[in-house]
Amino acid sequence: MKKIFTLMLAASFVAGVFAQDRPEGVIMKASVSPVIDAEVDEVWAEANVYPIDKPFQAEVPTVDGTTWKALWDEFGIYVLVECLDDEWMPNWLGDGGADYLFDKPEIYFDVNLVLEDGGGASGANGHYQVAPGPTEGSNDGTVLTTGFQGATAGTEATYSITVKEPDANYEYFIPMEALAEGDGLDLTGVIGFDVTMIDRDTGDGDRKRAVWANVGAVNESWVTMDDCGWVTFDGAEIDVYVESVSIEDAVIDENNGMVQIMSTVLPENADIRSLKWSVEN
Repeated sequence: MKKIFTLMLAASFVAGVFAQDRPEGVIMKASVSPVIDAEVDEVWAEANVYPIDKPFQAEVPTVDGTTWKALWDEFGIYVLVECLDDEWMPNWLGDGGADYLFDKPEIYFDVNLVLEDGGGASGANGHYQVAPGPTEGSNDGTVLTTGFQGATAGTEATYSITVKEPDANYEYFIPMEALAEGDGLDLTGVIGFDVTMIDRDTGDGDRKRAVWANVGAVNESWVTMDDCGWVTFDGAEIDVYVESVSIEDAVIDENNGMVQIMSTVLPENADIRSLKWSVEN
């Protein structure tokens, strides 16, 4: 028996309706680019402040009052995490294990058109984790660079850490071009976002985490970002809208057959020209 498949088209310029009960944030556009030095520059007063105050699953972190802020400009996205702690413990002050088991933030982005796709940072494909650990001797505002999970080849994030024990500030710059994998970053749409603050104190047998959104009902954001928060970018505008989308006629007329379909999006200088394809039986 032959099966006929039709290709259904969903364009990124069609607005989605989201009805999930989850944290939502707005990243404001910066009037000037923040200096990456892990200090709270004057421009950070323009950012909204969001608490990292939910325990991950049954873990009990001691980082009450920890927050994140974010800004954006034409160059990229800036994130500032201000951690209020009772004890600062990087891996070299603990047992020397992996840095993800000790004090540091993990920042997550999901830039795909379909945000609830089951994917997490471990699988990349439009899911990202920016999570460099502290470096011994360089936690005084020293500017460092790092590659990160999911990033476009050849791109890096810039970051800085300032520790005033037991508290610490973590500041990051992620260039726009680093978030181009998957469906790519659309500043006029909604993206998935979360911050996990890892906490470890003397005597703890394991890490304890606080999050903004994903409390681990399914799994941590490294595995799936479906329960992360959603953010939008204030001031992002579309200057040139799509006027038409057309696709070539094509039919798969045999079981497991293949076909290549070409699309035309006009005008050619439209700001958002990406398409999302799906297959239905």
